[in-house]
Amino acid sequence: MNLLTAFKNCKPKKVKLAFTQAGIEYVSSLGESEHEYIYSEILNFSEWFNDPLSATFSLLCKQGSSVSVAFFFFDSAQSKLDSKIFPSNQMISFCPPEGTVYFRVALRVYGPAEDLLIAMLTGDNDTVLALMTKYNSFNQSPLRPEKFTYSEIQPLIFLETLFCDTESNASAIQKYLSYFKGLLGLIAKQQYRNFIWFIHISSDKGRAIDEIRKIVERLNLNRNTVINIYDHPAGGYQNEHETHIDRLRRPNSSYPELREKIFDNALEAAGIDLGEIAPDQIVVRIAIDDDDFVSPHYFTKIAELAAQQAPELNDETPQAVIGINRVWITHLTPGGNSVVHDVKFSRMMTGCKFSVARGIIPLTPYAIYERFEAVQNSAVREIPHKIFSLDKPIFSYNRHGGNYSNQNKKSYYDEHIATHQFKDHQELLEFIENF
Repeated sequence: MNLLTAFKNCKPKKVKLAFTQAGIEYVSSLGESEHEYIYSEILNFSEWFNDPLSATFSLLCKQGSSVSVAFFFFDSAQSKLDSKIFPSNQMISFCPPEGTVYFRVALRVYGPAEDLLIAMLTGDNDTVLALMTKYNSFNQSPLRPEKFTYSEIQPLIFLETLFCDTESNASAIQKYLSYFKGLLGLIAKQQYRNFIWFIHISSDKGRAIDEIRKIVERLNLNRNTVINIYDHPAGGYQNEHETHIDRLRRPNSSYPELREKIFDNALEAAGIDLGEIAPDQIVVRIAIDDDDFVSPHYFTKIAELAAQQAPELNDETPQAVIGINRVWITHLTPGGNSVVHDVKFSRMMTGCKFSVARGIIPLTPYAIYERFEAVQNSAVREIPHKIFSLDKPIFSYNRHGGNYSNQNKKSYYDEHIATHQFKDHQELLEFIENF
């Protein structure tokens, strides 16, 4: 059910509402520090939510940064029991106060702003998730070629990117999508073509799925790419106790059983049978975060290093881990300015570390330590770890205000080689393409 229909008779003072087939378009003439509540009529709670214990809603907006939702709860005599305010563009489960019979919902609109309110979905968790997927998606089926073909002579690179995992804020998803579009363009320019890119993305991100699919097809990446769509568990990840931000926000790369499950599903989607991998096939596994960049020589250099390691792979040592310590550390600003440090880095970040094996699928890149010296005390200590220093970087480790861990990384610089500055992201991408 769509709660936006409860606002059709509203006549706010400083917010102009226009009801269209796409939703409610609004324009706010409020000042920057002002807000206005737009109230619905008093509604019967049971008509909108079947079970108070599983009550769930989501206000879907095109932007969502200038509107939030307030619920006011009333008893059978319409006396107020409590009120709560929630953000937009998130799926919210809540428990109303005991004795709730009626409720009123209000849009808290800030100003000045304009936006499109697409729908305010109500029901239980499963119902709202299904409706969110429907509203968010134009084309929700996975993207996969009928059959992947690859060279058994050259190293085969399996690249993984987990897009936004549990992120539900539409504005944040749109921001990361803007970075990811840059990465898509750079992957399309790769000179080395014996690779398969698994883009893991959850089913609740339908609009992003559709946009990524269109770019993949426009850039002729569909022969090398699987858009692997997965579902979040209905009961959540039960990870509220975690203190590390990756395990909280990216469980599908942090938890071993989850990351292997989505990788196995992606292999199946690609039609790759592990039993058909040739005994002498060199296989590489590497991951790139959704907001980082690579040079057009990235896969070429990865394949060279893998081939260089290949003679040392045998029955006793079937796989190895390789790290690259020459990297760009790029600080991005919302306005587009960027400062790039060309450095030798003491940590092996995602995108600068990979596993390589002969005839088997090697270790997941998400299990490779940032500090290679730490493997001596880990479960992977029997796997050889090597660090290579290149004559120029091939990977940009991007830092920005939206990173989950935005701490300064200068303490990890072993050598600061050069600094470059750019006025916008397009200049940065051109620099990376031509360096």
